[in-house]
Amino acid sequence: MPPPIYLDHATTSWPKTPGVGDAMADAVSHLIATPARGSHSPSIAAGELATHLRDRLAVFIGITDPARIILTSGATESLNIALLGTLAHRTDRPRVVTTTTEHNAVRRPLEHLAAKRVIELVRVESNTNALVDADAVIRAIDDRTAVVAVNHASNVCGTIQPVRQIAAELQSRRARTRPTPLFLLDASQTAGLLALDAELLGIDLLAFSGHKALRGPAGTGVLYIGPHAFHTTSQSPNSQPLRPISFGGTGHDSESTDMPAQLPARFEPGTPNLPGIAGLLAAVKLCSPHSAAAALSHGRALVSQLRIALAPIRGIRFQGPHETNTHLPVLSFTIANISPDEAAAALEQAGGLIVRAGLHCAPWTHASLGTLALGGTIRLSPGPETTPAQIASAIDVISRLARAVAG
Repeated sequence: MPPPIYLDHATTSWPKTPGVGDAMADAVSHLIATPARGSHSPSIAAGELATHLRDRLAVFIGITDPARIILTSGATESLNIALLGTLAHRTDRPRVVTTTTEHNAVRRPLEHLAAKRVIELVRVESNTNALVDADAVIRAIDDRTAVVAVNHASNVCGTIQPVRQIAAELQSRRARTRPTPLFLLDASQTAGLLALDAELLGIDLLAFSGHKALRGPAGTGVLYIGPHAFHTTSQSPNSQPLRPISFGGTGHDSESTDMPAQLPARFEPGTPNLPGIAGLLAAVKLCSPHSAAAALSHGRALVSQLRIALAPIRGIRFQGPHETNTHLPVLSFTIANISPDEAAAALEQAGGLIVRAGLHCAPWTHASLGTLALGGTIRLSPGPETTPAQIASAIDVISRLARAVAG
């Protein structure tokens, strides 16, 4: 089998940022304990490590209070905290507005709540390029809407959504003292590629993972909790819009039957993933607006190389927008006469291409694209270290497969 060409960065990045592995190994091999579990120096060192990561992440996402950053096991946990924590306790069946570009980490919690009639779920359809109309989202919002949940960019074909327009409308509603829903942004695909600017945009809940474009370790994630989602000055934590969905030890207020009232402890029960925190800190230290812009530009150039070369090949059909500045470095397509899963296996066997095939945990998106019945798409997503030569090899292997199955 030829040496692998890794083109699945939208699932998880590889290789990781230099220093991530060493930082994780150091956290395992050196005496670092658990934050807030004791006053001894190993516990203090662990707390300082987590604090340092929060400080870095605060700058990265554009917020002023690092305590509002909750460290999680990944974007899935972050999104479940955000959705179940704001909705599961409601008895008034509020409206939730979302879109058909969402990942299952958003879709499944919402479908679960809708099936139990806890919420009224409104899904705004995306078009055949997986693009959502901001005006349609805005029209779906009424005075009963509790949450607007939007994917920053489609994980199927990289389409960047009109987040700023939606956020501006919500800020305008709040300024006019209209009932205003919380704005939840799933930035799993964009963190490390696009600026997030959470406070400037007025994002109330921001979720992302550490292992994708940030190039940190798996098992790490972030949830930013804005002031409208959790008021630190409130004297009644149980009246907060966002409530805990997990309970356990934190090292604080152990006699209380409730989780601690303060952030971040209220949403971080249990023993944290110190090796993951150390690895993510190493990755975030090397992530800057310049590096993100460079990674985005590099990836888009490689996707353009793929698209231009593959476009004339009979049987290949692209999904998603063509304009480079409207999508992330992702190319999603199908090949006639072969299923995506079969194509992915053939591409790895013939040319060592590591690609993603299937529904990508986003069946709503495939229904909009018209690829649900086909079993999804083949998705190529290069990374910062992918080379034009590797893309040329990928073009050759994909072209030969498409011609072989053309009949």
